[in-house]
Amino acid sequence: MLKDYSGALQADGYEGYNQFEHRAGISLLGCFAHARRYFEKASNQDNQRAAWMLTAIQKLYLVEREAREAREAREAGLSYTDRYQLRQEKSVSLLAEIKEWLQQNGTKVLPASLVGKAINYTVGMWPRLERYISDGRFEIDNNLIENAIRPIAVGRKNYPFAGSHEAAKNAALIYSIMATAKYHDVNPAVYLEYVFQSILDYPFHKLADLLPQNWKTQSQN
Repeated sequence: MLKDYSGALQADGYEGYNQFEHRAGISLLGCFAHARRYFEKASNQDNQRAAWMLTAIQKLYLVEREAREAREAREAGLSYTDRYQLRQEKSVSLLAEIKEWLQQNGTKVLPASLVGKAINYTVGMWPRLERYISDGRFEIDNNLIENAIRPIAVGRKNYPFAGSHEAAKNAALIYSIMATAKYHDVNPAVYLEYVFQSILDYPFHKLADLLPQNWKTQSQN
């Protein structure tokens, strides 16, 4: 799927993405939320080191919150250039501090310990983790997309019990239509009521008009 892709690619530390690290045209970004989780797991074993890193990462997120709140406060919105500048002013020094801490503490812990694994993961991902400050369009983590696909990931556990292959296909179709409606800010209840009332008599060659995005355009006219 990504063989001809160019642009930014943000993901966790799954090794399958390593092939894109040095591919021309691709900026591979890490996810600070994933790095943070490793230190959360280590907090019961080495609370002092884990707490330091969790606090340091929190400071990075406070900068992101400042950018987000500034965007919401401005009628025109905070530009990507403004967010880039804000990160340069506040996040660059924080990242340098974190990097130095990682280098100092990486040799003081057992690699197999939870905090050792957290440090090793973060060090290994560091070039990708700090890359988000290079462009105001980039995010500090990939939580936005993870939140978007969570309902599908949860529903996937139920797919083996759809009853039949045909029923599973129908469920996937409904998921797709509802996700499309959500993406286009279409009220599912209002939309489905119209479709159910109209589809029996609707011209076959115009069924595409009943897709959520097309229906929204027509209903607004």
